[in-house]
Amino acid sequence: MPRNPPPPPAMTPAEMEERTARLHMEAAEMRKEMYADLTEMRKETNADLAKMRKETRADFAEMRKEMRADFAEMRKEMRANLAEMGKKIDATLAKMTEANLRAMERHDRAMERHDRAMEEHNRAMERHDREMAEIRREWGGFNEREGHILEDDCAAAMDEEKRIGDILLTEVLSPVRSRNPECEYDIVGRTGNATVVVVEVKRTLSPEHVDLFVGDRLPKFASRFPQYARGRKVKGAIIYRACGRGRGARDPRRMALEAGVLLFRATGKNKLSPITPADLPKRG
Repeated sequence: MPRNPPPPPAMTPAEMEERTARLHMEAAEMRKEMYADLTEMRKETNADLAKMRKETRADFAEMRKEMRADFAEMRKEMRANLAEMGKKIDATLAKMTEANLRAMERHDRAMERHDRAMEEHNRAMERHDREMAEIRREWGGFNEREGHILEDDCAAAMDEEKRIGDILLTEVLSPVRSRNPECEYDIVGRTGNATVVVVEVKRTLSPEHVDLFVGDRLPKFASRFPQYARGRKVKGAIIYRACGRGRGARDPRRMALEAGVLLFRATGKNKLSPITPADLPKRG
């Protein structure tokens, strides 16, 4: 097997000191050379920069000169264009002034015709309003009479059958009024000492009618008429002739049934037809 070469002989302190001094001298010489090179490079760079600045100033001076000439030419052209535009505008305004005067005269005549037409229209609207007010008064009276007739028919049907649905009645009262507080219930049916049925009658049933009856009028019946409700179960019922608009959860019939109110439709004179969930259209 080959043998490793023998290690170099160890340096004596004197040799190490001599070698260190030599390295210091070489480093100093290198620094001196590098400083000289950098100094030369700075001189060359400064000379190049001075030359570039001089050339740049000359270029800028030439550019400014050319730009001033261009701007002067542009100002001259703009003044000429503005003068030409001014002449055209003056001529157009002169024509427009004459045309505007004629148009204003036509407008004034048209406004006079419009004012006369508006006066006639206002008089016609006043006549229409008076006629509509009279129609509303007559229609209101008709609705009130129809409502009373329907209440009387329903009360008569209940009194004749002595029942409402499956509840047997001993007495039918219509209407039931109170002065303190002032209120009125359409029909009240009593079943002896067990139950009192509070009936709301509507020509056209709406969701608002159900909300008012279930949420306000029915709960307050016992406090308003304790002579009828004392010791008795208060049951609510609604009789209607037609059903207003309502779909799904806002169908007034479904609202009434879900609130536990008995529901009947007046299908003829002294005839009440009970309404159950099966009679209603299925939810969409």
